[in-house]
Amino acid sequence: MGCSNLTSIEIPSGVTSIGGSAFNGCSSLSKVVILANNIECVNSANIFSGCNLSEVVFSNNTVVPSGLFCGAAFNESVALTIPNYIQEIGENAFKNSNLKKVVFENTKEKPSALASIGKGAFSGCKSLLNFQLPVGVKSIEDNAFYNCVSLTSVTIPKTVTVLGTKSFSKCSSLSSISLSNAIETVGANIFEDCDSLISVEIPSGSWAVGSGMFANCTNLSDVKIADTVTLISTNAFAGCTSIQTITIPDSVTEIKTAAFKACINLDNPVLSKNISYIPEEAFAGCYNLRTITFSDVVIGNSNTLVIPDFITKIESNAFTGCLSVKNLTLGANLLEIGDSAFKGCEGI
Repeated sequence: MGCSNLTSIEIPSGVTSIGGSAFNGCSSLSKVVILANNIECVNSANIFSGCNLSEVVFSNNTVVPSGLFCGAAFNESVALTIPNYIQEIGENAFKNSNLKKVVFENTKEKPSALASIGKGAFSGCKSLLNFQLPVGVKSIEDNAFYNCVSLTSVTIPKTVTVLGTKSFSKCSSLSSISLSNAIETVGANIFEDCDSLISVEIPSGSWAVGSGMFANCTNLSDVKIADTVTLISTNAFAGCTSIQTITIPDSVTEIKTAAFKACINLDNPVLSKNISYIPEEAFAGCYNLRTITFSDVVIGNSNTLVIPDFITKIESNAFTGCLSVKNLTLGANLLEIGDSAFKGCEGI
């Protein structure tokens, strides 16, 4: 620690653990060669903090060890190459580092073996710029790119089947995303608080819009949902204040709690005719909502909220605070209206 004249180190194959802040403050340290493949980083934060890393050599490693470069200081001009033989980037591997550029080696001659990006692997890398994830990645775990505020676009390879909770949450500059249609495990709040996101397409083959997936994406205005989606989860679009309209395809059979809560500019959304109830807080706080269209079922007009006959239940607070609703017509098969379902609808 604090060896200011140290310029390079080689971590031998026999090393099994490295303690926190081990090389902290080695301000001239620019090159690290890693021969060890199974390193446990004890109290891993800041092992290479205060350094000036410009070259990292992985010598036939298959894993970037968890926490090894957590809080590390890289030279701002460095483009870190992840070799093709790396199979996994460990948990918190680069968390809170100043890493700016990452290149994943992936050519016809040397195809990438990378399969998993661990929990928090690049979380808090606020300088990290756009990168190309290689085809073959299967899992992007929880918080993998959380709070990477310099990312502007991301493409999720079509091989990805697991997209973890908050994996891209708080990426406030993210304006463009391309999603995989092979995702089987959908974490919560994946793109929550991505303030710059304007448009999104849920591709054909997808089965759900996850819980809080786009919550508080305040500039999101253009949403396209494929007709393979069957579920709109809790808080999926809550707080998306720029959405004015949205079409939920007839493939959707269930919309969960607060899916569109506080979408204050939403009016006349087109909902699936194959849902049977309006969930709790579904449209709570949608101040400008006047009416809803149900697929090809033509009912009412722009000044009347008509609940069609195939809706049997309206849960509590479903339309609380919908100030613009002026007229209300309830369907013949409605069996249950929950507490405060239309509370604060002052125009009725």
